[in-house]
Amino acid sequence: MTDRMERITSMLKDMPKDPFLRFALAKEWEKKEAWTQALTEYAWLAEYIPEYTGTYYHYGLLLVRQNQLEQARNVFETGMKICLAQGDRHSHGELRTLYDEYFLD
Repeated sequence: MTDRMERITSMLKDMPKDPFLRFALAKEWEKKEAWTQALTEYAWLAEYIPEYTGTYYHYGLLLVRQNQLEQARNVFETGMKICLAQGDRHSHGELRTLYDEYFLD
């Protein structure tokens, strides 16, 4: 585990539901190519803090890269719905672009 990961993990002990820290930890796992750990963090965010819209782009893209296409489709679709409900057009557009790239025939 890197120093950065250790700091993030330590901060999570005090703030276990901080979405930014969870997201940062997922990105650190990705840097280490620890795909299962990264996916676990993204899944946690999607389940417990679904309004954190930044999750869906990275979560779905990692699922695509891991060839978990049906799950990726679901993540993109859920993320787009949440983004629209929150009025986050920018994130919705990014998700729509990925969805169209990978799932439109």
